[in-house]
Amino acid sequence: MTSDVVARGARDQIGGHMRIARSLFVLCAAPLVACGDRAEVVRAPSVRDSAGVNILEIPASLASAVRVDTLSDPLWVLGAKDGALDGDMTGATSALVLPDAIVVADETSGTLRRYSLDGVQQSTGAGRGEGPGEMPMLGRLLPFVTGRGIAVLEFYRGMLHFYDDTLGFLRQQRLNLAGGVRYGVIGVESGGSLIVFGGAYSGPESHEDGVIVRSPEVVERIAPEGTGIDTLFTLPGAETYGIAGGIRGRRFAVRPMILVNDSGFVVSEGERWELRWLDRQGKVNRIVRLDRPRRLVTEAMRVAQLDADHARIDALPAGGFAGIRRMAALDFENPRFPDSLPPFDETLADGAGRIWMREGASPVDSVQHWLVFGSEGLERILAISTSLQLLAVGDQLVLVRREDDDGVGYLELRGAKR
Repeated sequence: MTSDVVARGARDQIGGHMRIARSLFVLCAAPLVACGDRAEVVRAPSVRDSAGVNILEIPASLASAVRVDTLSDPLWVLGAKDGALDGDMTGATSALVLPDAIVVADETSGTLRRYSLDGVQQSTGAGRGEGPGEMPMLGRLLPFVTGRGIAVLEFYRGMLHFYDDTLGFLRQQRLNLAGGVRYGVIGVESGGSLIVFGGAYSGPESHEDGVIVRSPEVVERIAPEGTGIDTLFTLPGAETYGIAGGIRGRRFAVRPMILVNDSGFVVSEGERWELRWLDRQGKVNRIVRLDRPRRLVTEAMRVAQLDADHARIDALPAGGFAGIRRMAALDFENPRFPDSLPPFDETLADGAGRIWMREGASPVDSVQHWLVFGSEGLERILAISTSLQLLAVGDQLVLVRREDDDGVGYLELRGAKR
């Protein structure tokens, strides 16, 4: 297969699919709910206001009655077995589903590519190199928090690259953050200000061996070129523990989830089924709580996770990793597991403002569940195979990444169906 997209009557199919999807994406939340062959009476979610904060509590009866969707057949496919270099999507690192197009960051070719929703390549941007808009190593796509356009975070040289909607290069900005930092950039404003999570690095951390901790992390807005820092709010970090003077991440760790959008932030501290909406200054204005049980961690989950951990260590090339291997050997003697999986372990957002949160998963799972929250609360659950990576989501369509038996990656544009 070459770089040509495999079209399957895509334009007509997508148009029909989107019309059907609009009628299907209706929340099964009436007093008498019919989902598939089952019908049951559910209580409406209770809404109350506390100090100006709107709180929506979704009871277990409603949560269990919400409909479950699966994925449609692919509307088009990009890259496949024996594909040419520019058609092989093994190097697809990130993507965005825009209202009228899809943008893919392809590390194999070092380019950004824009496709129409029916699979026609419209433009390319970036490229391998060190010239304007080029990168030695392609980074992660970041949508503008405000305004239109795309930014790419290049870790290699610590730079942001800005492109317009057609992937035309606009400018680049070096991340000059004074004081030494361990920031993770989670958003960029069209004026160049960064939204970052982590905060200033103040020296090596140390934990008491074996004790599970969640160190505080801050969300900040940093003006262009580090000329000013505005601290917005604080969240607890991921669960970690000390071992032999170092730090290890807990298996199935609880960790915060953060999304940035035009109106502000959506966050979850990870301890329970709860999402909080914050304004652009970090003030909470809405909370959604879901009454849903967490899954217990089984012995099979522990074994499968340790097998995966061992495989990653064994796959490290010889030389240069002796310290990591020693640390891993100590860790494997007494690995730390929680009693239950975290409520959420991945998060995405679509162009319509919906928040997609993946229920905590383990290596033994064959199906992953994505909970989709809209303006009225929990809209639906999308159940997909764990062999698929949900790379980006849109209003009605999703982009998934998968690999064939030879490890060659390719992308599929799909919709949801009952």
